[in-house]
Amino acid sequence: MAYIAHHSRECGQAPNGGSGLDAWLALVWGVIEKTANNKASMLQDVEAKRLTERGAILGPLIESAKRHGVGCEVLRGLDGELAVLEESF
Repeated sequence: MAYIAHHSRECGQAPNGGSGLDAWLALVWGVIEKTANNKASMLQDVEAKRLTERGAILGPLIESAKRHGVGCEVLRGLDGELAVLEESF
């Protein structure tokens, strides 16, 4: 979580008029708390046997990991599994 907040901070000014890492952490935790009971749209798509937006959602994450030299084998594996699943729809 601190990693996400740290890298989000590099993208611009702190949210809500705050400053530093604490403002970013508060924003990230706020989003987590407000969306904790939501059902992910990708899960809704899979349950309805619709193609997902995996390319738009996972693609940029995988590309960013590659650019930053961060391993994302699990994410790549999930992307592959979703591709196979979507072929059955």
